[in-house]
Amino acid sequence: MRRTRDDGPISWSWIYIHDDFEAALPELADHDGPLYQLLETRHGACVEEVVQEIAAEPLLDAAAAALGEPRGAPGVRVVRRYLGEGDKPLIVSLSWHVAARFRYSMRLRREEGGV
Repeated sequence: MRRTRDDGPISWSWIYIHDDFEAALPELADHDGPLYQLLETRHGACVEEVVQEIAAEPLLDAAAAALGEPRGAPGVRVVRRYLGEGDKPLIVSLSWHVAARFRYSMRLRREEGGV
């Protein structure tokens, strides 16, 4: 469960890490910050690319309960694949957000000489 500073729910997640980083498991419960940073600084991982997919779908029952929403409530699922060398999946996270509280913004800037 990811929470705001005042302990409100932001998202409910499943996170998978590659077997190479099994030694990091005991550190996860107390880690405050991005998981990829922990794997990079303490376990030699190097995230080269992140692929993100965002989809509207009903919240899973467990996510709805954890987020204080009714079963089948509208949600947003975000899947992030943190890839290392050769597209090796280092971390895969699946996060569910309450649709009414989810915002995504992106800024695109044309580089000089770009098409």
